[in-house]
Amino acid sequence: MISVSFEPVGNWYVVAVFGLVVTGLTIWAYSLRMRGTTGAWRWVRARLRLAAVLLCLIAALRPTLVFQKKQKQPSTLIFLSDASQSMEVNDEVRGQKRWEVARKTLAQALDTARTLGAGLKVKSYRFDLTLRDDPAGDQGDPKGKETAIGPSLQEALRRESGGRVAAIVLLCDGANNSGVAPLFAARLLKNQQVPVVAVPFGDANAGSKIARYLDPGPGHRPHGLRQEPAPGQGNAPRARLPQPDSRP
Repeated sequence: MISVSFEPVGNWYVVAVFGLVVTGLTIWAYSLRMRGTTGAWRWVRARLRLAAVLLCLIAALRPTLVFQKKQKQPSTLIFLSDASQSMEVNDEVRGQKRWEVARKTLAQALDTARTLGAGLKVKSYRFDLTLRDDPAGDQGDPKGKETAIGPSLQEALRRESGGRVAAIVLLCDGANNSGVAPLFAARLLKNQQVPVVAVPFGDANAGSKIARYLDPGPGHRPHGLRQEPAPGQGNAPRARLPQPDSRP
């Protein structure tokens, strides 16, 4: 889209009056000089002078040509999977390990995320004490001896600096025993307008643990926090994925 705007050096009325006066004086002065002269050249000179006056008047209006282009900025959906040893506990439905159910949930969520459009990039990480890439299809057992939820959230956001994060999906059992407090990281995410979708695994207290970590304070609702059990799968959760941001 192309548009033109004007910012005259003075009031529009003053500029208009000045333009009329200058144009009138120019025509009057040349009419006097052309009396008694002949030849087509005299009209050429007059027209050139009037053109110069017109250009000066246009410059006084200070026109600006604006080119506008709307471009969608792709968003990133981040999955964080807890890879600490506590995920090896087999207290999920039908005696399954937390890790097994988490991997199944992640695979389903990734399949769903890939259908949300080309404007959404999907990234998957594992975390325990540190954050690292989580290759698709990697079923390696969790071996981390510490769980650092707060630093992992911060690191995931840092890796996407300069881009837009649609949401962070956190798959964990709620245990945290290392690094900065998750509450500190949650406030940072809130300031960046990044919602967190919490998917708890394990005992019934897992969801309340995560909510406590991400709650910005007494009387406040956890920013962007949602959790939803999958129907017919006991306490196995299902992530409700956010839609990609289509704002330019």
